[in-house]
Amino acid sequence: GTGTGAVTVGIGSYQAGTTPTLENALEKDSLPVADTRQEFCSAMPVLREPGYLLVRGAEGCLSVLVTAADVTDRFEGAARPFFIVGEIESLLRRCLGAALDQETIKAVQTNKKPEHRTGQVSDLMFGDYLRLLDGDQAKTSLAEAADANWEALKWPNMPREQFIGRLKRVKDIRNRIAHFDEKPLPSEMIDELTTFAKLLRAFVA
Repeated sequence: GTGTGAVTVGIGSYQAGTTPTLENALEKDSLPVADTRQEFCSAMPVLREPGYLLVRGAEGCLSVLVTAADVTDRFEGAARPFFIVGEIESLLRRCLGAALDQETIKAVQTNKKPEHRTGQVSDLMFGDYLRLLDGDQAKTSLAEAADANWEALKWPNMPREQFIGRLKRVKDIRNRIAHFDEKPLPSEMIDELTTFAKLLRAFVA
């Protein structure tokens, strides 16, 4: 991070012969300092009390200031997609659980041995939701069952093709964040998640 928050630190006396830099002016005995090679989470306790953290670069010079606000921003950016995907999954399970019976749900739990297929909607994953509802999937028996499952939802005003397309996108985005891609999720992907969650809320309510 490159924190911009205001930080008050003690300023010591310059010692004779030292270069008049900020680092040389700081009283270093009690400063919260971390190293760029250190894992960020392990430095969190150091940051907690003063609300900021000074980071030394590879050459030993203080190079970055991280504030509590930086941590909050990073956490929000990383955690928000998880929360939205969690809401989407909860809404999907409410819809499907209310409309479909256990045998229907067991039919799509193809990644488990027959004796481990619970028929519980809480054990489904995004691939299973698509197998339950996608009428264009390759396996004919699942595609035909999906047509009946869609009818059971009783969503006459929901464009099915559009819904399935959005659900596939959510599955892809969910897989990306589940594998801890270090790049922040683009805002347009967060917008896709938010839009789909809003769509589901309207049909669950």
